[in-house]
Amino acid sequence: NWTERQLVVGVRALGRASGLNIVALEEATLGLESAGDQLTARLTAPVTDFANPQAVLPLAVEGRGQLTTWLARLRPFIGIPPLVSAEGQVELTAVGEIHLPEEITIAQSKLNAQPFRVAMPGFAIDEPSAELTLVGRYHPLRTDIAEATLNSVGTQAALRNFAYVPGTGQTPELHGELGLRGDLAKLFVPSAPLAGAAQPMRFGGLIEATSKLERTGAVTAVALDAIVKNLTVQQGAAQLWNEPQVRLVGSGVYEPRRDALAID
Repeated sequence: NWTERQLVVGVRALGRASGLNIVALEEATLGLESAGDQLTARLTAPVTDFANPQAVLPLAVEGRGQLTTWLARLRPFIGIPPLVSAEGQVELTAVGEIHLPEEITIAQSKLNAQPFRVAMPGFAIDEPSAELTLVGRYHPLRTDIAEATLNSVGTQAALRNFAYVPGTGQTPELHGELGLRGDLAKLFVPSAPLAGAAQPMRFGGLIEATSKLERTGAVTAVALDAIVKNLTVQQGAAQLWNEPQVRLVGSGVYEPRRDALAID
């Protein structure tokens, strides 16, 4: 569900019409404002074949507001899980195209957040500020991310050559490369204590990791290579493990149909 107490919409356009149908647009701007959040989309070039059901609309987008409220607006459309939360004041700039009727390409985009807080079960990012960029393409039948990056004081991450094709009578396709550098204490939130334990375990150290997903037949092969420097494992006030450096190398297979991951 998407609910707005007061939504202000402004449209300004210059073009040609045939009767009640718009056939061309020379200029156009769409503005949205609600609860202090703002979004403006502007046509960057004339569209001479607007009546074409496969017309291409080149756009520049600017936005600002609270990450919490923007996440709530996007959640019904792109399937963000309800356990994912986000906070921060954000500013967005993007350039791309809408390919009617339902494809979006993003040639470049940048989002600045202060602070930047994202949380989900077992994982969190809490930084005073962060910059995110994304280049990609969205279609209901396929999502491609050429590159997406996250840069902050304590966390750097990059996703490249990522593709997701939802299953329509067949196994979903998932592949890409992920790189991550950050503080374990900030990235991994302790879950509930193990059976018989009074307190959950907490991890510390600097992690540098790469992971690769590659579709092979009906499954997705997962490869992981990570180095953790100054690894610590604590439970309450007790330190259970302390290592100057640990390397983790592993592989596994993800079966989307069963939502199961087997690790070698």
